[in-house]
Amino acid sequence: MIKELYRKISIHLISRKKFSGLKNYYNIFSGQTCAIIGNAPSLKVSDLELLQKNRIFSFATNRFYKIYDKTTFRPNCFVLSDSKMMREEYGNPSIEDSEYKMYGFEWDYLQFRKVYKKEKNNKTVIMYKKKLNLKDDKITPTISNKIADGLVGGGYTTLFEIFQIARYMGFTKFILLGVECSYTKDGSSHFYTDKKEKFDVYGHDMANKCQSIAFGEIASQFGKNKEIKIINCSTNTKLECFEIDSLSNILIK
Repeated sequence: MIKELYRKISIHLISRKKFSGLKNYYNIFSGQTCAIIGNAPSLKVSDLELLQKNRIFSFATNRFYKIYDKTTFRPNCFVLSDSKMMREEYGNPSIEDSEYKMYGFEWDYLQFRKVYKKEKNNKTVIMYKKKLNLKDDKITPTISNKIADGLVGGGYTTLFEIFQIARYMGFTKFILLGVECSYTKDGSSHFYTDKKEKFDVYGHDMANKCQSIAFGEIASQFGKNKEIKIINCSTNTKLECFEIDSLSNILIK
């Protein structure tokens, strides 16, 4: 009960803050290609270095930095928005290797206040509000039309938020890597092993289903625009709502 009260108060206090940092990034990458990188087991260093070689702007999230000991590749933008990840990973020196950092907040006002106080004048940091569309305690992934006001729709995965932000920035071609929707019962659903990321709330089957719903909403909404192209270059992916191809083929075309 106390936790739920704190959550409601946090959401109210965070909603009163103005987040206008994204306004400066509207359409600055108009018509360009970006890569959105998940942390699935299929993620390959060779693909990351292919992105690096071709100078593809990239987004990564959560514990992606665990691959840094195997490559010189660094994402252009590192994103944290899950409250658990914010508590555990904010301030990690490895994240500072990225040119831009984005932090999303939905609740946990104390964590938000800590980050806001430190980063509010940092021009390489963008903060935004994550809005969850809740009905009967279920999340309906919803794409925001208020990105300029720093309001981004939430939907089971940080990658759902990244899609919206990247589109607002003007990107029209999206490459997915390390996105499989293949969480497993034993927790081996990332390219690294981390016991802390086993599914103790929803379970692996529900996690796969929920993420498929989120990506399905992206496919449905973005698919209406013929200028937008989304290609899933992840190996062994079970996500079928996007065109599937290899990264090498995509970058040759």
